[in-house]
Amino acid sequence: MALVTPPAADAAESAAARPIVQGAVSLTLLWAAGVLVLLAVYSPALHGAFVSDDFLYVLGNEWIHRLDLADVQEILNPWGGPASATFNFAPVNLLLHGIQWSFFGKDPFGYHLTNIAIHGLVSILLIPLFGRARIASQPAFYGAAIFLLHPANVEAVAWVSQQKTLVAMALALGALLSHPRRPALATVFFALAILTKASAAFALPVAAWWAWRERCEQPPRLKWLVVWAVLLCLYAVPEVWAVRQGEEAVSAYGAATHFLTLIAFGARYTAMALTSYGVGPFHQPPLATSVADRWFLSGVLLALLFGWRAFVALRRGAAEGGFWIWAAIGYAMVSQIVPFIFPLADRYLYFILPGLIGAALLVGQEALSALTFVEAAGKWMAARSLPRGSIAFAIALAACTGFGLRSHAQAASWLSDDSLAIAAARGSPDGLSAHLLASREAARRHDAVTAAAELRAAADEGWTGVLGVPDDRLYAPLRKDPRFEAMLLELAGRFIEGVKRSGASSQPSLIALARAHELRGERAEQRAALERAIAEGGPLTDAVRQVLAQAERADAAAKRHETGGESSPPH
Repeated sequence: MALVTPPAADAAESAAARPIVQGAVSLTLLWAAGVLVLLAVYSPALHGAFVSDDFLYVLGNEWIHRLDLADVQEILNPWGGPASATFNFAPVNLLLHGIQWSFFGKDPFGYHLTNIAIHGLVSILLIPLFGRARIASQPAFYGAAIFLLHPANVEAVAWVSQQKTLVAMALALGALLSHPRRPALATVFFALAILTKASAAFALPVAAWWAWRERCEQPPRLKWLVVWAVLLCLYAVPEVWAVRQGEEAVSAYGAATHFLTLIAFGARYTAMALTSYGVGPFHQPPLATSVADRWFLSGVLLALLFGWRAFVALRRGAAEGGFWIWAAIGYAMVSQIVPFIFPLADRYLYFILPGLIGAALLVGQEALSALTFVEAAGKWMAARSLPRGSIAFAIALAACTGFGLRSHAQAASWLSDDSLAIAAARGSPDGLSAHLLASREAARRHDAVTAAAELRAAADEGWTGVLGVPDDRLYAPLRKDPRFEAMLLELAGRFIEGVKRSGASSQPSLIALARAHELRGERAEQRAALERAIAEGGPLTDAVRQVLAQAERADAAAKRHETGGESSPPH
């Protein structure tokens, strides 16, 4: 059946005919108020340390520490060391971290404040965007407030290196808001957004749908969306290459489990979005292995319900269809079509939640207008001098209060790696973090067998941190046990095979490869990896040369020892 053309009244009142930002002063004041609220909600995490990937993107990323011309050129290079080392081509993200490093250095407090400010901006930008879809001002404000305080967003806001998620969303919203009146500016926003994080690509199909329904038939606007598509295709080439440099993808389960889990995770995300049930850091929930799995069955029902509603909205040419497209594209990117080590994450909802909120607001608005008792209720409230909308206000206030308190509690998990590991183990008792905690507890008891078994189990779940074990003082006494040492050699071997499969060739990857060979006593392979790292070039070249010189001296000393003091020819 052909799509129904939207009524002329919709086009006449569309955002294309209205200012992009209405009441900029009011929105600025709302943003300031939102930031103050966020400072209170996120107070437990404001003085949190750098954690997890923060070392990859900020603390240990030499390219952002100086940010001279050579470093900037390397960051902008699609095939450069930064893209290979971080497994993403995200130059805007790294440049922003570099600017912050020049101001804040190793103090994470400034980074946390920046994340809060950006998240507040994203939330406030949703108000004019909802207004563009003809959502009334009061529901639009409530929807933005729910997004501001939603517990699923704590991970993206409290984790310094997830600033890329916040910035990419802010730029994508800028593109959507600018496109009707300033398509060139919108194109700049879109390009910067995808160069921050690939998930911002959702903006293209959403903009295309809204442009169609608003009858943006002027050729320049349509041509600019073609430019968006070309930019996205050009960006995809280096991004796919960079992602393949890492070992993020895993495929340890069959096609049937893969499909069942993909559907089941849709239900889990919906539960998180509606109620915040299950939010927490570093999820590793059980996979769906049977059609009787309750999450899979729930996912099927939700897919049918959402799919039917989306079809109705798209068939009618309604603005609501854009929000369903938004949510669907956001979920497709994280749905485990390509499996991740951590298959479920709160931060993935950041690009799904606005679509769900917008669709829910429009569905509710339509449903209320169709109910006859709403008019009767309005008369009843007016007779008693009760303001219209007080019930909606009470419901929104209760939801925001509950979400705010939940977010405050979640923020406490982001103080340190230890607090994160405890929270992750609590949420996923059989996951990677739980095995690592159990291993450390066994190490404290000097139980080498259990410590080794738990590290091996963590590696089975995708952990690749074996190279840090020899430098961990907690495990030092266990190195004398041959069973623990055998485990280290085995996991180092797994690491080497993983690097070879991925084809990673950046300096950090090659340095890690050399370290793994050193751990296994494979000195020739270690030297070869270090020599490749020097040839690859980058900010770590001088340090690599020092390590290579130390390795050569150690080899020479070993050979003299083997020959009874006779020196051997230099390499």
